[in-house]
Amino acid sequence: MGGFLAHQVASLLLLQRDQRAMQATLHQAAQGTFDHLSNALRTLSLAANSQSTPCSADDLTYLRRLVFDSSEVKSIGRLEDGHLQCATLTGALSRPVPVSAPDYTDDFGIRWYIDSPLSISGRDGALILATERTSIILDQRRFTELMHGVYKSTLLFVGQKDDQILFASETSGPFTADRLGTLIREPTDMVRAGDWFLAKECDPMSVLCPVYAISAPVLLDGERPLLVIITLFGAIGSGLIFVAVDARGRQLKVRLRKAIRRDELKVHYQPQVNFVEGTVIGCEALLRWNDHGVPQSPQVAVEAAEANGFIGELTRLVVRHVIDELGEILHQRDGFRVSINFSATDLSRETFLDELHAQLGAAGIAPRQVTIELTEHTAGDNTALTRTLTRARAAGHKVAIDDFGIGYSNLGYLRDHPVDYLKIDKSFTEMIGTGSVRSIIVTQIIDLAKVLGLDVIVEGLETEEQIAYVVRHGAQCGQGWVFADAMPAQGLADWLATSDWGRGVAVERTAALDLSHAG
Repeated sequence: MGGFLAHQVASLLLLQRDQRAMQATLHQAAQGTFDHLSNALRTLSLAANSQSTPCSADDLTYLRRLVFDSSEVKSIGRLEDGHLQCATLTGALSRPVPVSAPDYTDDFGIRWYIDSPLSISGRDGALILATERTSIILDQRRFTELMHGVYKSTLLFVGQKDDQILFASETSGPFTADRLGTLIREPTDMVRAGDWFLAKECDPMSVLCPVYAISAPVLLDGERPLLVIITLFGAIGSGLIFVAVDARGRQLKVRLRKAIRRDELKVHYQPQVNFVEGTVIGCEALLRWNDHGVPQSPQVAVEAAEANGFIGELTRLVVRHVIDELGEILHQRDGFRVSINFSATDLSRETFLDELHAQLGAAGIAPRQVTIELTEHTAGDNTALTRTLTRARAAGHKVAIDDFGIGYSNLGYLRDHPVDYLKIDKSFTEMIGTGSVRSIIVTQIIDLAKVLGLDVIVEGLETEEQIAYVVRHGAQCGQGWVFADAMPAQGLADWLATSDWGRGVAVERTAALDLSHAG
């Protein structure tokens, strides 16, 4: 009995310590949220007060400079008669895009669009602030990174006026307007919602209200609670944000870690070609996980490994597979590069590059033969990551931004990170030839890359018409089914030995393209 009581007392002390630490972190997160929001509103004000003719060359240059200088704003647009007329990434639109009614208009006249669909990029939703004639799309990463931690979280936007959930990044939690309304208005500090505890610590005089959530099953099991930052802001009368921890992803975590340690994950490779010269320049390494007969996306695996602290194990597995499976190809083809997508957690570790070079050096593979890829949303304001990328380029690595353009890209991202390539996401490529306004993004990214002195790789090429389109607009390199799908290493070796692209004799195929009707 004494041992049991000692265990319970120790657990209680740990819980109290974690709660105190979390409360301090919440205050910092709330202040960070307020700072980011204030900066975004300042950018909106500066954009609205431009002295140039809307959508003129001078106006777009001014707006792009604002985006470049802002870490919170991904795009700025001009509105007229309820239609988007131009934007910083697309330029002037040949066909204005209609804009829906806002979810809220606050006391300052700012229109709030919560989870608003983006007509050009194809993303399901975004957080947009607008005046009558100007709109800005916020980089949600700037807000969610404040609550980024070890555990998976759910982000909710809840309207102050009616307690309705306007946005939920996931629907795993049993959150309802009644339960959330109780938490907001009642004097109680904690409310039970199904398998969750939602707790608050609000200052009634402030528009910011930090809260935190604890998974109820974890508490009942006697384990240390899973705590995560929840940043909840009134945002000038517009809405509240909740974030809660979901402990139900633990089974996925366990299965993934076992799969890594049993070496059950595979790596496939998709060729990347220079379709102007008719040659292969390299390939992209793509993770494959068959989870007991259910294929899991690479993103699910990476996020689970990163969220639960074993992303390093997954990264070492991928690098080991690449070295073991492509070593011979890399030795035979000196100019061949393999692109590997690394997480921000990996790239932020000071020892990451030394560990990678040790693995490559033991296999006789030069750093210049490994391209470091990272997705646009992974980096954030991360000086350690930037230092790693700078060292990597000095050592000979190329650096590529994967899925560039998704959800309107922040030009400040390119200012802050040393980059060689932009990879155009396939969601834009597939719109080529359809008449969709989203196809404009392809040419705008190509033009942007030219201005910045960067190369481009076009993803998702499936037809020769798409190749002709991007060639006409200045792109030279890409990947997609029109060349080859992702395949195991032996399949790649066979493809390199037998295909025109692999043998370097495909230049006639590009020369035969009808570029006069390429868009």
